[in-house]
Amino acid sequence: MNVNKKVLKVIFLSILLMPVFVFGATIKGEESLLVDSSVLIDGNFYAGGADVSITANTPKDSYIGGGTVSISGGTGEDLTVAGGTIFSIGNVTGDFRAVGGNIMVSSEVGGEMFIAGGNISITSESVLKNNVDIYGGNINYSGNTLKDLFITGEKVYLNGNIKGNVKINSKELSLGPKTLIEGNLNYFSKEEINFADGAIVKGETILDEVKAEEVEDDNTTFCFISCSILLELLSMILIVLVLFYAFSSQTKKVIEIVKSDFWKQVLKGFIILVVVPIFAIICFITMIGWLFGFISLLIYLILIMLALFVSPIVFARVVLDVIKKKDWEISWWIIILSILVLGLISLIPIIGWILPFILILSSIGSVSVFFYEKLR
Repeated sequence: MNVNKKVLKVIFLSILLMPVFVFGATIKGEESLLVDSSVLIDGNFYAGGADVSITANTPKDSYIGGGTVSISGGTGEDLTVAGGTIFSIGNVTGDFRAVGGNIMVSSEVGGEMFIAGGNISITSESVLKNNVDIYGGNINYSGNTLKDLFITGEKVYLNGNIKGNVKINSKELSLGPKTLIEGNLNYFSKEEINFADGAIVKGETILDEVKAEEVEDDNTTFCFISCSILLELLSMILIVLVLFYAFSSQTKKVIEIVKSDFWKQVLKGFIILVVVPIFAIICFITMIGWLFGFISLLIYLILIMLALFVSPIVFARVVLDVIKKKDWEISWWIIILSILVLGLISLIPIIGWILPFILILSSIGSVSVFFYEKLR
């Protein structure tokens, strides 16, 4: 299960894009987005859309998400990409992290590389100067790795040059004629490894038979966990989008209430969170007001549920205001990005529960004010 935990960690660190709470970041977002060399990029770069093409060089970290993502510009520091289809041919000075359905990489990467996806192709033009971790279904690796290579996949085809050690966990493993492994090959495979003529392993070739028998069970468990997480994420996105578009005017009013005084709404939300359960308990104890206690708890639970789904929209609005994008209208892709970012933040110790908790408090406060004004 250690492999599964590592895979899940890589997927979340890849797919959930880290936000910036500083000034000086460049943010781009459109349904079809092209960022070429004419665009001045200063600081970290964030981009999202249905179709995203980046040909400009970015001086620092880049975080990109979209349906189809194509990157040919260089990245000065780390690159994080999430998308349905990803093409990367630009050089990356730092770490490269990507997650998607179909991924093709033909880049030079100075730092470590973490890839998770369905169909993954690392071409022979790739030069990977540090350790490489790949997790996926069908994996074709023809790159050049200067250090160690770790692959977990359903079908793995290896046809590249690896200076360090190689560790592969798969059901089917094939070594092509251009394979050159200067270190050891340690593999777990349900089926016998297929060595093509010309494939060379200078170190030891080691089959762990015990782990090979566990591969199928591990893959099944991992698939179940991954599908559960994905289903939860998609459900959250769907509910928030329905709430935003079906109750557009009401949602916008709630956001306006939050914008008017964020911390005042946080305080109101905290008071409601603490006082209502105490009031309900007192009602139940006295027996006289049990109906009021029941009603107050019911309203309390509904309020928390609404706040939970409103909080990603609140987060999106707050971040846009902080980075001086107040004129931006919240759209579907901004909401999805906000949910993904909150998912990543939730993995960070301490901050991972403090920030979402504050957002939920502000949402409780603003939603309660909205209903109070409606009922007056």
